[in-house]
Order: sequence, then structure tokens, then C-alpha cells
Amino acid sequence: MRKQKVIVQDWTGHEVEIPSFPNRVIFHGETIGDLSVFDIHPIGGYKQDIDQSFYKNYVPYVQDVAFPLDIEKSSRLKPDLIIFTNADEQQYKKIATIAPTLTHNSWGTLQERITTLGEWLGKKQEAEDWLDQFSKREDKMWQQLQPTLKCNETASVFLFDRGRHLFVMGCIGLATSLYHSSGFQPGELIKKMIADEQGYKEITIESLPDYAGDRIFLLIPENPISKIATEELIQTTLWNNLPASKNGYVYLIDEKKWNSSDALTREKLLGALPHLLMRTPLVER
Repeated sequence: MRKQKVIVQDWTGHEVEIPSFPNRVIFHGETIGDLSVFDIHPIGGYKQDIDQSFYKNYVPYVQDVAFPLDIEKSSRLKPDLIIFTNADEQQYKKIATIAPTLTHNSWGTLQERITTLGEWLGKKQEAEDWLDQFSKREDKMWQQLQPTLKCNETASVFLFDRGRHLFVMGCIGLATSLYHSSGFQPGELIKKMIADEQGYKEITIESLPDYAGDRIFLLIPENPISKIATEELIQTTLWNNLPASKNGYVYLIDEKKWNSSDALTREKLLGALPHLLMRTPLVER
């Protein structure tokens, strides 16, 4: 006979009794696409994030619980589990009055996140199987790309956001798909960011060369002011003097579509990255 309840520990140390096999899940966070691994359709999430991701086609009926999470809207959905990717204890206490609530580190590695969710959702074997298959597919992709890569090539990801603020990406987003033992490596400054679990860092344009890798992935933002700042940057002498720029190793990428590290986006990138690096057309499915 299967257990009806289990006690688990979440990211920030709460010990919470949850259903052994929850099926009415609210997932509030940017890595909601991780749920695609488990064939679980959340009943609630932040709709704006979902609508700008690949995951929107998998959860057409998910209800918007807003950002910050709206207590009243969430209560009406009658969830049996809420996964909350934030360490804010005050918010947590309010949300936990609705249903069993677990804080979750959305900046953890893909393996950490999927393993944790598998344990919480009663789908540990599915998590192990998916991670094993993903690792094999990722290794195969990088092995096929070896003829186009140089040994220990570095890469960096940059983005203008919040107007004219320039950021370099660390342990989240597109960067997580680039750094691999057989793929690209982070430069020393970005390596330190990753070691410090820093998702991103604001930098000055003048310091950009210090973070620039042999290959640069420049994310194109939706925000009009940020987009203009991006266009202006690539016209500067500083930008055009970067080795990556001189060597033709700059890649312009849609930020909203690709700057995520959730499982579904990571899977999509296994197909998209080779086309991007070899500059061949990509037919999306």
C-alpha cells in the first residue's frame, strides 16, 4: 500500500508534510519547464513567464497566480502542493497557509533541480531516467560539434536589462547550456561567479572585455530601451575590437526564448545550438 503523506525538507530548511503523489501543483518560478520531465501539468503559475517560454504549449490551461504570488487566486485553485522558488520567509509564511509549500532553488544545477522534484513528486525513477538520457544526448551533441571547436574555448553571455544596465550571465539561463567538459568553458571571472552561485552580475561597458570569451552570445531583449542599448553597443569600437567580434564568433539570440535553464529549454537547445554555431537554419518544432 502506498504512503499517502511524506515529510520532506525544502531548500530553506522547512520540514513539510506533503502528499506522496501530488497532482494539483502550483509552481511559482522561472524553471516551471522542469515539470515537463514528469508529465505533470501545474494548475497555477506566473502566466507572463510561461507565455514567453516553450512551456506554454504544454500547459494551455494553467491559471495565472500573478507575481508576487496572489494568495486569493492561489487559494481558489485548491492546490495540494505549492513549489515556490524564493527564499523570502515572510512570503513563504503567507503562502503556506494555502497548502503544503516547499521553497525550491531555481538557480541550482539541472541535476539538482530534477532530482529534488523527482523526490517531491513521487517520481524519483522518472527523474533518474530523464537525467541519464539527457546527459547522453548532451554528450553526443558536443562530440558532434568537436570539429567546429577549439580546445578550451571560452564563451560568455551578455544582456542589457532594466533599461541600459549591462549584465554578464553566470549560473543561470543560456550559459548553463554552453559550459560543458566537451564544450565551452567560462573565463576566470565567470568561473568565480559560478562557484559563488551568482546567476548574473551587472558590469560596465568598459569592463566587458574582461568577461568576454572566445565566443560571445549576446541576448536580444524585448525591452525597447535595452534593445537600443544593445544595438548601440555593437556599433562601438570597443565591441568591434573584441577577439570574438573580429573572428566572427558573436551570436545574437532572442533573450525571452532562449535565456532559460529549465529542462524543456535545455532539451530544445540540444537541437538549436548546433544550428546556431554552424550558422545553419533552424526549423523549430
